[in-house]
Amino acid sequence: MEKQQKTFRKTRKTKLAREYTPYCIEIKEWTTPYSLYLNTDKKYWGGPYWEHLELKIRGDFIYPNKFVGKSVEVVFLGDRQKTQMLNDPDKYDDYKPLCLGSFTLRGERREYLGSLPIDSFPAIIGTLASQKYKFLIFHGYTSRYGSAEIFSVHIYEEFNKEDWW
Repeated sequence: MEKQQKTFRKTRKTKLAREYTPYCIEIKEWTTPYSLYLNTDKKYWGGPYWEHLELKIRGDFIYPNKFVGKSVEVVFLGDRQKTQMLNDPDKYDDYKPLCLGSFTLRGERREYLGSLPIDSFPAIIGTLASQKYKFLIFHGYTSRYGSAEIFSVHIYEEFNKEDWW
């Protein structure tokens, strides 16, 4: 009896084009924890100091419709390297960032984690402290598998749906 031989055809996977969507959040409250440490353990990072600056915002989605009314936590981390990249962009010509941050949107878990240039924090905190600016608008990929990469972040006084789609 002859052994049957299976033949496999090589197929090329075609990437589906990703769609973009805005994610709009009405800001309810915010905090800015800050820490500065002497770096006694050089195992994880270099330099004599280690610092952590964070802007944590809690709010409710107002778009997309799938998430309207649901709460979300947004965390921006201060990043000194982004400040250097903005101040001397020619030095980083070969660096191609993939996104500013990403949403995790799975079940009851709704959160954003990203980073901003550390020098932008005083202006952003001043803007939030004025209590005039109440909307965070992100623009990025439509959520897929509970995750969405974000490419732009905006803080606005007002929100008008027609301006974003």
